[in-house]
Amino acid sequence: MSARLQSALRAPADKPKKRALRVVDARPSAAEAEAALLVGTVEHAEGPAVRVRAERGLFDARRAPSCLVQPEPADRVLLCEVHAAGCYVLAVLEREGQGVTQLGVDGDLEIRVPDGRLGVAAQQGVELISGRELAVVAGRLNIDVGEGDLAVGKLSYFGQLVLAEADKVKLVCASLEAVLDRWVQRVKRSYRFVQESDQLRAGSIDHVAEGTVRLHGENALLTAEKLVKIDAEQIHIA
Repeated sequence: MSARLQSALRAPADKPKKRALRVVDARPSAAEAEAALLVGTVEHAEGPAVRVRAERGLFDARRAPSCLVQPEPADRVLLCEVHAAGCYVLAVLEREGQGVTQLGVDGDLEIRVPDGRLGVAAQQGVELISGRELAVVAGRLNIDVGEGDLAVGKLSYFGQLVLAEADKVKLVCASLEAVLDRWVQRVKRSYRFVQESDQLRAGSIDHVAEGTVRLHGENALLTAEKLVKIDAEQIHIA
């Protein structure tokens, strides 16, 4: 047996190391100890300012950004009192009656859905009200309603193609103007009633009828600067 092996056998075994005991202070910090939760009743609410009465008295609080429901008088709310920072209304707990629930924020609000769809459904109706501008940007717009009304003071449309299909179209207006490069109509029957005067200015006019062409009036005038030609198999002038 080698000398190294013999010394290893004679050496005492290593004693297990003692682990250090870590003491964790479970007491709340000074900042945590200075915050308290209360339940109170709203006496007055105007914008972000809310006055709440609790067991400890009357508190002038502010609506926290996490509290989206706008507090109203007589609401039961959860109040957080933070030392040196004021009081905050965290949530609306109870509300008497079936009034309108308002979601309110201070400043701009954006709702983002990075991956998915956003749906808004209501049985009685949906209203969108904007004091200045309402913008809709989408790859495709689909509107499917049973009956609709559109009231616009001034409407401008810019596009490449308009396709419309309807069983009946009725247009009532004081004045109608159209500026076109080409006007093509294909109808089965056409009726036009002009109460006063009907004027046509054209470079050339070509009317062709497969059947009868009839012009009638109390007085009829046909004038030309150079030539008037009437060509037919029979011509009757009476």
